[in-house]
Amino acid sequence: MKTVCVILFLFLILCLSPAWSQTAKNIAYQDDHVRITLIDDGAVRLEYSAEEKFINDCSQIAVIRDYAPVDYKVCNSSKKVRILTGAMTITYRKGKEPFSASNLSITSVSKESQPFVWKPGIKDTANLKGTYYSLDMY
Repeated sequence: MKTVCVILFLFLILCLSPAWSQTAKNIAYQDDHVRITLIDDGAVRLEYSAEEKFINDCSQIAVIRDYAPVDYKVCNSSKKVRILTGAMTITYRKGKEPFSASNLSITSVSKESQPFVWKPGIKDTANLKGTYYSLDMY
């Protein structure tokens, strides 16, 4: 009986945890090596893991994981997945390789913002080359 109560308690904690449940809803695509989570309609978290493990804890970059709901559509085929939001389209060619220009692209679709196409490896001339912590030296 004690084991059943412990299992039920853990199950309720996971189900009722707003951060995990909402983040799980915003995971637009996940396979053994890749997880794509929408932060909002114009921001995405891209994760690649060769070890087939993803970290759900806070990190320096992802402190808040309780994301608001995002309206998106997923087109999933055997070779690629497309995720469409009001601001962008993410296209990922499935495989076991890390993200690269040949298997990942993000394209803007919003008419209110400047059009762009991003692929891994594209030079960002406006990048400040550091985190908030290192830029402000504290």
